[in-house]
Amino acid sequence: MAETDSGTLTDAVDALRVEVTGLRAEIQDLDISGRRTRRLIWRQWIVIVIVVLLAVGLGFVAVNARHTAQIASRNTENAYTACLKANSARATTRALWDSIFSQPPIQKLSPQEQAARDAQVAALRARIATSYADQDCSKLAPPSK
Repeated sequence: MAETDSGTLTDAVDALRVEVTGLRAEIQDLDISGRRTRRLIWRQWIVIVIVVLLAVGLGFVAVNARHTAQIASRNTENAYTACLKANSARATTRALWDSIFSQPPIQKLSPQEQAARDAQVAALRARIATSYADQDCSKLAPPSK
């Protein structure tokens, strides 16, 4: 019986050795899988941080673009208003010159002097009309709201 117990015991030890070897291989596989999983988790966190940083950066760009668009719109409105005011000032200047030119001469002029004066006034009126012509503000018209 001692021989049978020894054979059974040897068989049991061999079976145990095979199971331990299989268990050791399985533990190594799990260790490799765990390391890979941890690396993937770290990579995922890095990707999340990058996405959050990109989203924040995009938010800043969007806010800056909106602010720039508001400034551009305001500048367009200011340019249009300034053009209209300048046209009004030009009209006032033209009206002033027209009133000056409509005044009769202080002294009586001979027909030749009157013709020369009329020619000078006509030339001056033409120059004033060119210099003080209204500008086209329609190109600067702000978009309708």
